[in-house]
Amino acid sequence: MAIIKPNNNTISAITALPAGVGGKVLQVVGNVLNDAMDATGTEDTQYNIQGGGGVFETAMTIASGSKVHVNYMFHIGTDSENSNVGLLVKAKVDSGSYADVELADANGNRTRQFSTASRAATEGAGGYWLQNISGNVLFTPSGSGSRVVTVKFMLQNRASGNRRIYNNYSHANDDDSVVTVSTCTLMEVGS
Repeated sequence: MAIIKPNNNTISAITALPAGVGGKVLQVVGNVLNDAMDATGTEDTQYNIQGGGGVFETAMTIASGSKVHVNYMFHIGTDSENSNVGLLVKAKVDSGSYADVELADANGNRTRQFSTASRAATEGAGGYWLQNISGNVLFTPSGSGSRVVTVKFMLQNRASGNRRIYNNYSHANDDDSVVTVSTCTLMEVGS
């Protein structure tokens, strides 16, 4: 099998995209959360995903015209109350306020979310199940010039009554239970 060489160059010799081609990844910043989170609240309560160091945030400085590509992975659990969990992706520019990066379009009485974990993940599982919520989104932060973009994530209890939500560990506490890590990776994408 022959090795394909773009424009007769080795991969390591390519330092830029051809003129007129956008979308080059300019930088990558990653963050890992290995602390567990446990929160209890009523329907529609939102919780910052956090660990021992506080709110789980990932930040990067971007250039004018750049977009931000977010990749994330969380492991959500509930107790026997079987909470229905929504995930919200929030971002702020410099010292501004956090706002939703993206939400689903309104549809009847449905709550607008970015992503969700369902009750079915824990029904009858004895508190051992964790549901993986992972995905990505590309967005254009507001403003111009060099600026700092910070991304955080929030969980929202979507079930009535007081329900418990966990991140990075299961409700059960024995040798069959698990603890996990959550990740967030930001990529600056040039225009």
